[in-house]
Amino acid sequence: MPLETKKQQRQRDLRSSQNRRGREKPARVPAKLTRTSAFVPKRQGLITDRKFECTYVVPGGSVVTVRGGELGTQHRDVLYAVMRLKAKEGLMTNPDYDPSSRDIVNRIRTTSFYSVQTTWRELTELLGNTPHKNNLRTLLHLLEDLKQVSMRVERGTLEEVMEAKEKNQLVGPGRSSNVIYDIKWSGKNLDDNLTITYGAYVREAMQTNYMVSLNAEVQFKLKNDHAKTFWPYVDSQVRHTWVDEQRLSELAGRNLWGEDSKMRNNFRVTCRKAFEDMVNAGGLLKFEIEVRGAGRKKTRRYHYKHALARQIELQLDNAG
Repeated sequence: MPLETKKQQRQRDLRSSQNRRGREKPARVPAKLTRTSAFVPKRQGLITDRKFECTYVVPGGSVVTVRGGELGTQHRDVLYAVMRLKAKEGLMTNPDYDPSSRDIVNRIRTTSFYSVQTTWRELTELLGNTPHKNNLRTLLHLLEDLKQVSMRVERGTLEEVMEAKEKNQLVGPGRSSNVIYDIKWSGKNLDDNLTITYGAYVREAMQTNYMVSLNAEVQFKLKNDHAKTFWPYVDSQVRHTWVDEQRLSELAGRNLWGEDSKMRNNFRVTCRKAFEDMVNAGGLLKFEIEVRGAGRKKTRRYHYKHALARQIELQLDNAG
């Protein structure tokens, strides 16, 4: 991924500051990990086979291959909780160092690593849970899953990635790494220290500032697994005021028009409940469903209004 010029970085930072909403301790998440179907909307029955591999596609959002086990709603929540904490930067020998590489990032002998320092209590509370030492093993298992499972994020268009996959080839540059590189804790009590070091993909996203600010308070208040799947996309697409059900089905890892009418109807009920949950959690003020088309090919478009205005909208309101 080419490094941005200083002007591009300033423009990106300006857009980011204008797009921020009044959030309590937001999570800074790599953009592709908010616009992905790699976290399936369920908590139980996940595939734990270490030979598991699946490519999750959201056109215009991301193409992510998960290898080593299925990730679900709780994994997403734990990752976002970790990303609410301020990451500290350190230096280490660049594991990708190659002086002949065409990628300037790989031609640097030392590279940064990012880690967060917290306690079991703080991380549990960030998730909106009541701290109890009996829950620490479950929390650790979720972190270990994120450490053991690798995510491959490939660059290129969707067509290029899928064509290369059909030929059993790589499309070109990419990054395959664990989301979390290392987990270290000082003891078994709630106030013992916990240090989590990010993996190479997250490190690269932080270095190139391909991050978005996510309202994690809403994320953890949501009860519906599909709402937890849709909210990161809705909240990260700050200029959008609607989303089609086709995109929602892609985020849920489904092929809407490859399903029978009963399954589609059930999915539409699920989507309505998910948007109701987003309103109840304080993420959206309201939503309405527009039916588009006619006959058997009728589709739904979900129009919504955020509960919190963007910073640029607040400035305009104050100016008036």
